[in-house]
Amino acid sequence: MIDVFYSEKMVSDPVSFSPSAKKPRLLMEYLRERGFPMNVIEPKPASRDTIAQVHDREYIDGVLDC
Repeated sequence: MIDVFYSEKMVSDPVSFSPSAKKPRLLMEYLRERGFPMNVIEPKPASRDTIAQVHDREYIDGVLDC
């Protein structure tokens, strides 16, 4: 059994030529259709402090504050 971190909150349907935003759902559908044994785990949002461990704080604040 594999742990899969997934939530429908990870999926969007933008008006775009890129399929990237739909890939999480497509992968889950693929795995389920083929009967892969999975333990689906709802991911928890990362805090600003957690994100700041790998990104510049000013950048994070700018993105999250729009």
